[in-house]
Amino acid sequence: MITLHDKATRELFGEITEDDLRFLLKDLERESEPDRDYYIDSATIEMLETDGAPAELVALLRRSLAGRDGIDVVWSGTLARPVELSPVPDVRRVSGPDIASPLVAVFSSGDPVTLAIAKATLDAEGIAYVIQGEGVQDLIGLGRVPSGYNAVSGPARIHVDGAEAERALEALADALEGGDG
Repeated sequence: MITLHDKATRELFGEITEDDLRFLLKDLERESEPDRDYYIDSATIEMLETDGAPAELVALLRRSLAGRDGIDVVWSGTLARPVELSPVPDVRRVSGPDIASPLVAVFSSGDPVTLAIAKATLDAEGIAYVIQGEGVQDLIGLGRVPSGYNAVSGPARIHVDGAEAERALEALADALEGGDG
C-alpha cells in the first residue's frame, strides 16, 4: 500500500497504486536520490494530466491541493518492484558553452561602484558570469565596515567560464585601469 501525506502536517491525502507512484516518480523532478517528497501545485497537476496520469491520481492530487497554492506531498510505503529512474541532475555543474570548464574567479571588489562597472563590462563583451557574495554584504555582522566589504563573507567575486577567463581579464583590465581599447 502506498499513501500520500502532507509533508508539513502528515495529513493523509489517500492511497495510490504502485503504478500511480511509478508515474509520479518518473514524471516529477527529484532533488536527491532517496527523495520521497514532491511539491505539487495546479500547474504540476495539469502537467501530470497532460502526460497521461491516471484520472484517479489526478483527482486525488486536486482534492489534496484543496484551494492552496501548493503543497509538499510525501509518499510512504514499499514498492514490490524497483523503479528505474534517471539520475538526479548534478546542480554543481556549470551550464554554458563548455560545461566541462570550471568557473574561474576573475574579479573581486567590495566597492559597489567598481563591481557595477565590472558587470557592465562583462555584459558588453557578452561574457556570462556569476557573482559570489554580492547579496550578503550588508546582511552579516557589521556589514561593510570598515573595509568596504563584509569581513565575514569577503568581497564580492565575479566568476566566469574557464574558457572565457582570459578574455574577461583583458576586458576588465581595460575598463578598470583605463587601458587601450
